[in-house]
Amino acid sequence: MLENKEGQAIAPAPLSPSGSRARDPSSGVRITQQLREAVTDLGGLALAGYLASKGAITGLQALYFAVVLLLPSPVLLRIAKIIAARGGSAGAGVAVALLSASASWVHGKVYAVAGVGVLSLAACLAGCVRLPPSDRCGAGAVRCSLQGVPQLCDPQGRWTPMDEQCSRSNAQCCVTSAYSARRIALCLPREEACRGAH
Repeated sequence: MLENKEGQAIAPAPLSPSGSRARDPSSGVRITQQLREAVTDLGGLALAGYLASKGAITGLQALYFAVVLLLPSPVLLRIAKIIAARGGSAGAGVAVALLSASASWVHGKVYAVAGVGVLSLAACLAGCVRLPPSDRCGAGAVRCSLQGVPQLCDPQGRWTPMDEQCSRSNAQCCVTSAYSARRIALCLPREEACRGAH
């Protein structure tokens, strides 16, 4: 145990995982880290609140998210301080490991919150795309719309255009089986006059 000029015992600075004495980061670095953590925490809490308000997650899930986001770092720091205060080389190693785990969590949760945000945005955008109501047609059915557009009924029962409006290419929309083993809707030259259509 080291002693100061007055003869009082002082604990040596804890060793870092690499074996060198741990150096206290500058105040600028600490302030930057604290600001980054605060922004991450506020962003994560806002995201959890938004998802809960949209019904994407329950209020209890939002609470769990907030606890996992906020608690690990201060708890690890508190335990590290308690262990470091008790002294001992083994305690110093554990304290350093806990401080390292806390720093890793602070660094990692930035990416975790960003990842959850991106996935939530993608889910929201997917949910915001409103499909038109079903036309209640039979899947695979074909027709010419009133505007002369060949259409096919999709598996969800909606009429889907198979081509542009036939009149734009000086053609006529026809439903026929003359060109296929089954009935199809297509644009044909006007001179063919929907030959074989039925």
